[in-house]
Amino acid sequence: MTSAQVANEVSAYGYVQRLREYHSRGALDSDAYMTELVGSVAEPLIVAAKDLYPQTTDWNWEWHLADTGEINAYCMPGGRIIVLSGLLSDQVLGDDRDMLATILAHEVSHAILQHTRESMGRGWLAQGLAWTMAKSLKIGALREQEMVKDLKLAFLDPKSRILEAEADVLGLELMSRAGFDSAKAVATWEHMAEGTHSNVQDVMTQRAMAFLSDHPSDRDRLARMKALQPKAAPLAAKGKHWDWAVQGISDQQADILDKVAGAFGLGASRFSITERQEIAKRVAQVEGIHPRQAAEELDKALWETGLSQGGAIQMGLTAMVRGVGGWERLERICAAWAKSNPSHALYQDPAQATRLNLSDTDRSLALSGMKRVEAYLNSDRFIVRLWRDVASEIGKTRPKAAEAIRDWLQSGMGNPASNGGRAGQ
Repeated sequence: MTSAQVANEVSAYGYVQRLREYHSRGALDSDAYMTELVGSVAEPLIVAAKDLYPQTTDWNWEWHLADTGEINAYCMPGGRIIVLSGLLSDQVLGDDRDMLATILAHEVSHAILQHTRESMGRGWLAQGLAWTMAKSLKIGALREQEMVKDLKLAFLDPKSRILEAEADVLGLELMSRAGFDSAKAVATWEHMAEGTHSNVQDVMTQRAMAFLSDHPSDRDRLARMKALQPKAAPLAAKGKHWDWAVQGISDQQADILDKVAGAFGLGASRFSITERQEIAKRVAQVEGIHPRQAAEELDKALWETGLSQGGAIQMGLTAMVRGVGGWERLERICAAWAKSNPSHALYQDPAQATRLNLSDTDRSLALSGMKRVEAYLNSDRFIVRLWRDVASEIGKTRPKAAEAIRDWLQSGMGNPASNGGRAGQ
């Protein structure tokens, strides 16, 4: 009842208006860590969507984070994704990528299945019928509004659960194909609903309830997802190759990545355990080993977890590639950087970028990309995530060490604010 072109144009207009509003409030992509987190989930889902539905390759895919505190996420027709920051608060999903993938895959599925277009058509039909009936029956404006409401309910409500079920099924497949843990799908919706049964409803709970009102979570739905999950799980193993920092990059790209990462502050020197003497000493003390051995084991755990799929350092590398506009430009920056014989990394002396043999555009993107990475590395949640993951990794063999790291984080020593704001200090 609504053409794809009309649905796309209406949604595009609404999307632009929302972006302008968020930008005017200083809320658009303003949280460096959460912005990269959203990207680390949205981009694999986009690749999975394009692979499964080739017609979406021509969509103008893009994604943003709006730091409004509201709990919501949506994907409009054409692949326009927005995540509202309340969804990523500690009381809701936190920075759990699999949980966020559950929500985003569901929303992307609505767009792929053209549910917005379908609902739009039904809504317009209901409004048109109400207007026609009101005029023929010669009833007042108030009664006409009531009729519109009743007709919309009649047209849309019976379909809402069907549309939600369709989005759940495809969403489960999408998140699995993108390499995320489909077992988290049921847990995510259950977790979202937990707070809504409390007698004490704070602001965050009320917002969660508002979100869930559009995403009915009943027993049938959870039972259906539990039944489908074992079939979706094997798809994740095939999907991990889409995460370029884990697999799929050439030796040349790996070399470029290694060189430019150091310039942007993502090199080994930035995260050297030797600069974290205190935690190495704590680990050595509780485990009864030499501090040097503790530092070596921490170093290994840090890089293993930091460069894993969705790891804290890996997200920084992705931010670097994204920030400069792709591999080709990164390669040019790398070549110019190598010829300049720099005495300091770019993040330590940004003025050096003005002396690199680059075009104005490349030089500008090199600087903006560096600033983007710096903002990410200096965010409180980056440090917490990095060391929290280190604790989990080293805890596989040294549980006392893991506990020491968590105590250290709890004390605030892992917060960049207490370290002068530098991720590597």
